[in-house]
Amino acid sequence: MTFDVLDFLPCDLIRREDTGKTLLVGVYGNGILLRPETEFPHRIALAYWVRLTHRVHGASPFKMEIIGPGDLVAYSVDGEFTEDKTEPEGSPSIFPFPHTLVTELHGEGRYTARLTFAGVTKDAGWFDVRLRVLKGT
Repeated sequence: MTFDVLDFLPCDLIRREDTGKTLLVGVYGNGILLRPETEFPHRIALAYWVRLTHRVHGASPFKMEIIGPGDLVAYSVDGEFTEDKTEPEGSPSIFPFPHTLVTELHGEGRYTARLTFAGVTKDAGWFDVRLRVLKGT
């Protein structure tokens, strides 16, 4: 049983419309920029868009962690993923993180999403956290 991550995007909000479309709001495509006066640890509400392909049938446990500088865990969730049998075999799946979750940022640097699914652990993606530099400083 394996999986391949197609997309990982941190954002402010993920909504599923009645039509089945997904709306991503406030996508952090180039990292998270915080105010210069931000103190760490800093708690921020984020949603995570994870789209993947897999060869898992039925239900399988998963765990996702966001690992920050110093290998500190900024966020962790686990549960059970069940395949959507209405989708054609091999279709990409959206992993179940559509709600906004509190992530604790420990400092500036790289944050890596580590996903364990069907007994396999892979890095799903990453984002950087930086403090905004004010002009003239």
